[in-house]
Amino acid sequence: MKAIILAAGLGSRLKPLTESTPKALVKVCGKTLLEITINKLKRFSVDEIIINTYYLADQIESFIKENRNFKRDKPIGNRRWNF
Repeated sequence: MKAIILAAGLGSRLKPLTESTPKALVKVCGKTLLEITINKLKRFSVDEIIINTYYLADQIESFIKENRNFKRDKPIGNRRWNF
């Protein structure tokens, strides 16, 4: 099953938290919103996730690359990962 995560926004309603961090990487109870979302999708048997990024996209890509639970696949559109 496939899913798309919309993570391109500026996160203006979360300022000052999002001045230097994308909204997807804001932590809630020690986990990023992106990590929480990906883990929920994995519980629903989603095995391919496209993450639409724009604002501070390099931080989101670095997070995915550095996290051992996520494996980057070939890019399509913005970014594509298989989980």
